[in-house]
Amino acid sequence: MKKEMIISILRQHRVAMVLCAFAVVFIALLVVRVPMTGELESELESERMTLRRMQQNLAQGEDLRGHLDTIKTQVVQIDERLMERREVAVNYDYFYRMEEAAGVRIQNIQQQAQAAGSAVTLPRIELYDVIGYSVTAQGGFEDIVDFIQQLESGRHFVRIQSVNLSSAGQAGSVGRLNAQIELNVLGRKP
Repeated sequence: MKKEMIISILRQHRVAMVLCAFAVVFIALLVVRVPMTGELESELESERMTLRRMQQNLAQGEDLRGHLDTIKTQVVQIDERLMERREVAVNYDYFYRMEEAAGVRIQNIQQQAQAAGSAVTLPRIELYDVIGYSVTAQGGFEDIVDFIQQLESGRHFVRIQSVNLSSAGQAGSVGRLNAQIELNVLGRKP
């Protein structure tokens, strides 16, 4: 009799029973899915970051051709400022022209087999060559400073490694100094 009574109650309240069944299923799904929300939120944040990065890439890529042309122009300008290791006479002439402009006298200049100023070989620069020079110049303090400034701001990329100053020590050379300058110049890869 109990069985028939339960069936009759279920028939009378079908909608309520269906809604109760849905509520039980919904609660069960909610209990199962709640621990996963933290994981899903972190995944959602990761996807949002990916979307932002893609939007930035698209925005920056709009003028990609213009940027590429600018880079090519700048590479040409850099290449024009590189020294050639094999053109020793032309390279020496570059230093002698600065000698005249600065008012110093170059006593000695030598192109080194490796980069100047380092007992240990410098790390290899894949795109460029590093040409070492040892220059001995004589002149007044201001003239030597002017010569060094011209080297640093000249046509070629120059890095001064060291400067050693000493008195010229010759009769009639009051205020004259000898400067031993070790420097590196960026050159074209042979």
